[in-house]
Amino acid sequence: MKKEMFYMAVLLFCSACDKEADYIAEERVPIMLGTTIEAAGAETRTQSTTALQNTELANGQAVGVFIYNAGTKATQTTYGGYKNISYSVSGTAGDLTSSTQPYYPANASQTVDIYAFSPREAYTATNADLSGLTAVTGYSVSTNQSSDDGYKASDFVWGTGNSSAAAVKSRSDKKVLVTLGHKMSRIIVRLTEGNGMSGRLAGATVKINNVVVATKINLTTGVVEAATGSTQSAVTLGSNISVSSNMATCIGVIPPQSIAACGLITITLSDTYGNSVYTYTTTAASTFTANNQYVYNITVHATGLQLTTSISPWGDETTAGTGTAIFS
Repeated sequence: MKKEMFYMAVLLFCSACDKEADYIAEERVPIMLGTTIEAAGAETRTQSTTALQNTELANGQAVGVFIYNAGTKATQTTYGGYKNISYSVSGTAGDLTSSTQPYYPANASQTVDIYAFSPREAYTATNADLSGLTAVTGYSVSTNQSSDDGYKASDFVWGTGNSSAAAVKSRSDKKVLVTLGHKMSRIIVRLTEGNGMSGRLAGATVKINNVVVATKINLTTGVVEAATGSTQSAVTLGSNISVSSNMATCIGVIPPQSIAACGLITITLSDTYGNSVYTYTTTAASTFTANNQYVYNITVHATGLQLTTSISPWGDETTAGTGTAIFS
């Protein structure tokens, strides 16, 4: 009789352990993440056959992610949170994957705030709480954006998301969607072959000049400071460009800034045509603001350039002015 009571007690204890294990397993709810990009235009990258980072980050792109209890931006005693987890975009639907799987707090009613940014490469060593990252230095756009890799390394995006209590309680794998916004200024140069230039634009190099490529970023708010300084560089938007139907398009991004009147855009023809340089010279400062795109429609003639420009949010275009450029 005593043995039977002992075995029954053991079974009850083990049953309780199993229930506790099930409870703990239920509380360990993984946070599934996905991203999308807001207010993106429909432009196609210059030397790529597909659109790049218009509505989703590119496959394989590195993303940094911070996760905290809702309303906080620092680790807590009850929920440590996650600081700058390394994620990677998987596929073309914006899904994020990481070797560090984040979990919701044990309290199923507790929602979390999620902050994400890309590219992460400039901040791989950052291990501080988000609340302290108000002016992180060390971010620079690439001076050669003629390749997709150079463009992706420069197109800084940032955004936030919040889990829903319902998703947490359901123990589901529902993704929390984090909407990212472009924080740089995008430059689009559309070239058309004009009088005496048929076939001559192929192989040309297009640059925007006098650019301050380094800036500071507030990872808490996603605000990018206007770039200032005496160190300026030329940013290559297109190199050895391809021409179709007498037209070519070059696209790049720069930090928000003001560029004094100068030879802002240069188009250098290939060796075949003597490396001839065509320059669009501004007569006043050009101001570039975050999340806006600046479009230059340039017709290249053998004797000079005809130019129109437009500026808009990162999507639709509106005419903003006209200008001229000359052969130099």
